[in-house]
Amino acid sequence: MARKLIWVGSLISALFFASPSFSQMMGLNDGYTRMFGVSARSTAMGGAMVGIAEGIDAIAYNPAALALSPNSATLDLQYFVNSSLMVNKTNEGPQSIGIIAGVTQKVLRDRIGIGFLINVPPGVGGDWPSYSAGTLPIAMGFGLAFRLHDTLGIGIAPATNLWIRSSEIQLGLASLLQGMLGITIGSPATDVNPNVDLGLSVEDTQWAVAVAWRPVKYVSLGYVNIPETKTRLRIPIVIKGGGLVDDIRTIMLSDISTTPPIQQYGVGVHIPIPRSELTLAWTQQKLGFGDLYDDLYGDYLKYSDPELSSVISVGYGAPAPVKNATVNRYGLEYLLNLKGIRGVPNALSQRNSVLAVRGGYFQWKSPYPEELWGTRFDSDADIYSMGMGLTFDRKGKSSLERPLSKNQFSLDMDIQYLDLEEKNYQLAYDYWGQPRGPADTYYYHTEGQIWAVGLQFSWLH
Repeated sequence: MARKLIWVGSLISALFFASPSFSQMMGLNDGYTRMFGVSARSTAMGGAMVGIAEGIDAIAYNPAALALSPNSATLDLQYFVNSSLMVNKTNEGPQSIGIIAGVTQKVLRDRIGIGFLINVPPGVGGDWPSYSAGTLPIAMGFGLAFRLHDTLGIGIAPATNLWIRSSEIQLGLASLLQGMLGITIGSPATDVNPNVDLGLSVEDTQWAVAVAWRPVKYVSLGYVNIPETKTRLRIPIVIKGGGLVDDIRTIMLSDISTTPPIQQYGVGVHIPIPRSELTLAWTQQKLGFGDLYDDLYGDYLKYSDPELSSVISVGYGAPAPVKNATVNRYGLEYLLNLKGIRGVPNALSQRNSVLAVRGGYFQWKSPYPEELWGTRFDSDADIYSMGMGLTFDRKGKSSLERPLSKNQFSLDMDIQYLDLEEKNYQLAYDYWGQPRGPADTYYYHTEGQIWAVGLQFSWLH
């Protein structure tokens, strides 16, 4: 019990000091995890995890499953063997190694599940928003689940603005009054203090809500509702009056990262076969990019209002139009117990070893229009994946009659292929929907493929 309390205390401390942003780590919100998964298992199965998630997949895909899955500690490495996402002649694909590490633990007589993970995504070329790693150089995720019954768990996870980069601006009172009254009062005295720091904002804090239900042995279901989130650049402005007015603070703000509202549904069907089991999984993601656009465009109209902009400058550009999108993910997993199979070494056979073979597919449908608006765009893509895994008991503590499933190691690998649709885009409109003149019209050509391999080490305890 003491060890569990220490373990939970370290998790809470990590959560407090690291300031995780769940919305950046859903594998559904940020571009990197949406395309390349969180673990070797989720990547190999095409991300069809909402109904069958376990371990760190539960944190990213369905936090409610934390209450129903084994405790775990996981390290996942993903290397991009060949990455050539070409936009005109620029490669904008991942160019380095991605790292994801996470831990999950059940406490209070296994009634509560907690999970924490950290993601260091690979560097990318260019600034292609749908496939880039997102705004945060290091993203984190946290989930909390409650087991209401042996077959039912509910989970929550924070979806909030927790990353702020700010620089202080000192503004003279004269320049402020000048802006408010629309007249010149002396000569403005404005300078910039280069102090830069990182801070926290709990503005617009919301919660993703999830359900994991396994009514019978052969069926598992999941549902996740993630609210829209915004991360804003907040610049404090110090108004210096030199006497009557001194050190009055206000802010300038603009969105630097936004994520759409998302609803996910998942089903897993587990088919028993002699010595083995076959799992078929399906997940549907309803991505509210169009709903997010409507909200951001409303913000743009508000912050660009002349009455506001005449007082203080707010950096808020019009968003590029996008539409809602639906992504269906399909995955399968075949588990084979190696006990008693001819040719299997005794070292594996006697440790309740299980071999996993996996496959998956999904099609990414771009939410962006066929014609370019500014430089925000991406193309449709087909993503194919496969993988294998081996799970076995810890040495010296195995028994066929009493398999120690809480003392197992797992080694998993995956291979993923992303095929980008070859497409030509014509930039014909600006951000405000106005046609560009013939001299301003230009084109983008997209094509390419990504080959990625992943390796994962896990301890199930």
